[in-house]
Amino acid sequence: SARRDEIDSHGNFERVQLGGRYLFTKALEGTNSDETREQMGLSAGYKLTDHWRMRTGSLHDLGGEDPGLRKASVGFDYVGCCVSFSTTANRNLTSESSGDSGTEITFRFGLKNIGEFEGPSIDLSGLGKTSEEDEDGADAPPLP
Repeated sequence: SARRDEIDSHGNFERVQLGGRYLFTKALEGTNSDETREQMGLSAGYKLTDHWRMRTGSLHDLGGEDPGLRKASVGFDYVGCCVSFSTTANRNLTSESSGDSGTEITFRFGLKNIGEFEGPSIDLSGLGKTSEEDEDGADAPPLP
């Protein structure tokens, strides 16, 4: 039988916001879900001033054959009376079964009561490779 346990908790304390999440799912025979998964996510934010906030988060894989850090992020936000913008850096650390690792930076700009605009992310996965790895083009990062 299917089993999924999930606990999610968040707290707001003046200038500090804390969050946590625990997830457990049991593998189901005869489905695409053939892996038992146990993960814990943690997040924190700190209000630097009335308009500026810093935040960070992580996702940890607790079970399986390859436990460890899977995602990490850090960001800064500005929220004014008419505009807002944020910058976020995300790092995905994946295993063979879950896909490619990568780093991206996202910029977001918003106009209150009108909407927000988000440009394409900048993928930094190909940085740091040697010229030999990029010669055949197979490992080159995708163009935006």
